[in-house]
Amino acid sequence: MGWVTADGRHKGYLAPMFGDGQRGRGVTAASVPPDEVVVGDEVQREDGSWTWPTRPAGEATGWVVCCDCYRNTSLGPASSWVGPVFTRVPSKTLENLTARRIFAATTTSPTSPTARTYTTRPWGCGAPSTPTAPTPSPR
Repeated sequence: MGWVTADGRHKGYLAPMFGDGQRGRGVTAASVPPDEVVVGDEVQREDGSWTWPTRPAGEATGWVVCCDCYRNTSLGPASSWVGPVFTRVPSKTLENLTARRIFAATTTSPTSPTARTYTTRPWGCGAPSTPTAPTPSPR
């Protein structure tokens, strides 16, 4: 789940963070259970099948807003930006978005629409304040 600017040059997403500093990939795959988080590239097993390295979603200690920023190329992102950490709190009453504290039970990302809206505010990479809105044309 992510956000893309109208011009396709900014692709933002929430990525789970873990206590040891590892960051989830912010992607899902049909072969990954919903209570797991992808944390690396797909790898081939000895039997020839493919799998994704994962960690339990419940171990996520927070989330960061990330953006892959593209130029007019299909060769991959020209740069990536990672925002500040939003810390996971154990109850809805402790959630404070201004203080970057978000409640989530055992899901891979916060489900509160307010939390998602807040984390899409201005990004440090220069993406528009509302990533899904059309980019204004220069005058």
